[in-house]
Amino acid sequence: LPATETRLMQYRLPVRSGKLWGEVSGLSAEEIASAIEQEAAMKVRDEEVQKVAAAKNAIEAFIFEMRAAPNSSHGGSIDKDALETILSAAEEWMWSEEADASDSEGIAAKHAEFKAQAEAICTEYFSAVATEKAQKEKEMEEEAARGAAERAAEGDDGKAQHDTRKLSKPDRMRKVQKHKDNGTELFKGKNYIHATKAYKEALTHCSHFFDLSPEDQEEVNGVKLSLYNNLALCWTKLDNFDQVFKCASEALALEDKNTKALFRRATVFEKRKQYDLALAD
Repeated sequence: LPATETRLMQYRLPVRSGKLWGEVSGLSAEEIASAIEQEAAMKVRDEEVQKVAAAKNAIEAFIFEMRAAPNSSHGGSIDKDALETILSAAEEWMWSEEADASDSEGIAAKHAEFKAQAEAICTEYFSAVATEKAQKEKEMEEEAARGAAERAAEGDDGKAQHDTRKLSKPDRMRKVQKHKDNGTELFKGKNYIHATKAYKEALTHCSHFFDLSPEDQEEVNGVKLSLYNNLALCWTKLDNFDQVFKCASEALALEDKNTKALFRRATVFEKRKQYDLALAD
């Protein structure tokens, strides 16, 4: 029997103003423009809702932190009654109709107003806090400078980065463990900057393993997990919470239910006032 012949028929459908004549229809140019405009307006509204929530969270965090201030190491000079009057007023405003009707800029302005009132009666407290922060930053800079000088003198500034030899797994692991143990000793001595350097050197050596079996890779991942958690703890001691978040996230990429990493990431979320994310961790 001859093969069945199939013919493809072509038709031209007239198009006018973005619509097909007949039963097939679409949106006109005006309708598309209107839909785009509505979507943009909804996006602006959604962004404002998020800004309002963030601004209100900032006031709540201010109230919480200032209520704790009189009991802090620098809080002895604070007039507790005067401060409580300001904080109570801030709380009352948060529940007011004015607050409900305010946009993000209005709420931020009110926050600035309450903060200025608190600073006016807590000048010694805020001055002491600022001085302590500046001193800590200075000490960190000096510690970093000393560490750089020591590494330069010893010729050991990032040696692991350049050690690309194909060492056997046991030999490479000994280098990893050496730097890890060194970091732990430095941490115990409260030399946190130097400890981070040692842990980073250990991680760099971890990146030079090759041709690992699944079992060996699991062992290396376990060591890396420990190193990232140790680094996160060091950065916590140094009040560098961006680095805490980064190291905790690296640890969770290796083990998503790791308790230490979840706790340290939650601490960062709390510092950032992202309380829902902190609670989730």
